[in-house]
Amino acid sequence: MTRPLAPMLTILVVALVLVSGFGQGGEALWGQGLVAIAGAVGCSAMALSPRRSWSAALRGAGLAWGLVILWTVIQALPLGIAAHPSWFGVASLLGMPAAGSIAVDPQASFDAAIRLAAYAGVFALAVQAAPSSTLLLSAIAVAVAAVASLGLAVDSQTVGPAGLMKVRHWGDAAFPFANRNHYSVFAGIGALAALGQLVTAPSYRGWRTVIWLSVLLVCLGAAFASHSRAGLAALAVASAAMIVCLNPRRRVWLPVVLAGLALAGILTAGTLARLETLDEALALRGSIIAAAAGLATQYPWTGVGSFDLAFQAIAPAWNEGMVQSAHNILIESLAERGWPSTLAAIVAIGLVLGQCARSIASSGNGKVAGATAIGVATLVLLHGMVDFSVYAPTIAALVAIVLGLGAGQALAPAPAPPIGLARGNPFEGARA
Repeated sequence: MTRPLAPMLTILVVALVLVSGFGQGGEALWGQGLVAIAGAVGCSAMALSPRRSWSAALRGAGLAWGLVILWTVIQALPLGIAAHPSWFGVASLLGMPAAGSIAVDPQASFDAAIRLAAYAGVFALAVQAAPSSTLLLSAIAVAVAAVASLGLAVDSQTVGPAGLMKVRHWGDAAFPFANRNHYSVFAGIGALAALGQLVTAPSYRGWRTVIWLSVLLVCLGAAFASHSRAGLAALAVASAAMIVCLNPRRRVWLPVVLAGLALAGILTAGTLARLETLDEALALRGSIIAAAAGLATQYPWTGVGSFDLAFQAIAPAWNEGMVQSAHNILIESLAERGWPSTLAAIVAIGLVLGQCARSIASSGNGKVAGATAIGVATLVLLHGMVDFSVYAPTIAALVAIVLGLGAGQALAPAPAPPIGLARGNPFEGARA
């Protein structure tokens, strides 16, 4: 792959991922299909020409993530080994033997394996394109701001441009996502990408500063308009972590922080109103997470493949209605995949974040890309302790791209092609 091709393909992949967001954050079938296509583009580019040398850490991360994908596929196969008890009920009802699978919903597990492979594909492509991280992070920030602005327009008009309509969370910015918390995290990714460019600018003069400040304020405004309590808290911590990683001069970051606080003072009324029900919400989330942890302890080694259907089996006794997520990504992973697979996923993510930390130790573009990746990871991981925004394919793929750009900066640059004598280069032979 030529060097300009990787950034071009990454921009194409970002476009596919963002368009998938209009399918309820990539959860609709066609949205998942676009994310899968984006992953296929990344995998194909990597297979055709893996130019950049991957470090031992990234190779280890790839192996660990591959094991997670493999186990997810095994869960869906009708092997009749460690099958979920529901399959015995199916066999009894049909009056014939049925080779059951570990997963209570095999199709959901196959779909999950495709998504996990797609995230790996876009990550690998972003690693290839890491030398152009400034351009790509800029494109992500501007594109997220544009989509978030459309969401604000739909929220303000009920029926937005081209008849686009919200499906829930009236009064809270959420479109094109079905959940205001997902929208808040999505806007937060754009805000962090813009923040990195803004606080490392050589000065606050020029049109670039105007663009970054505008993008940052739009994304922050969208996050506040979502009224997501956990989303805003996670964004605040992620922003602080990012500023610490970048360590800019006070005269550079202080005006940005003050502008953000001023915006918060203007737009925080809706969020403050929702704080009145915080105790209620925490109690509900706590009971959901506790029940999900109980499900995870029933099948600690194998998991159940699909949290949704397995959880509904215990929901009537729990009497809290339809619940489709554990509202804690760690507990949900333990319930779905079991602890060995969850541990492999943690190892993979930890190795990638270690590479991002190495990028911060460099200067210039590498430092910004690494810090942005750490900030985005902090945002989704903290929010994932009480919600499930990273389970939205659009957000997960976008996070994978940002992590790839951050981790890729820690790699040695690809070797330059040798200068041929046939080109008549006058400096040929002058290099030792």
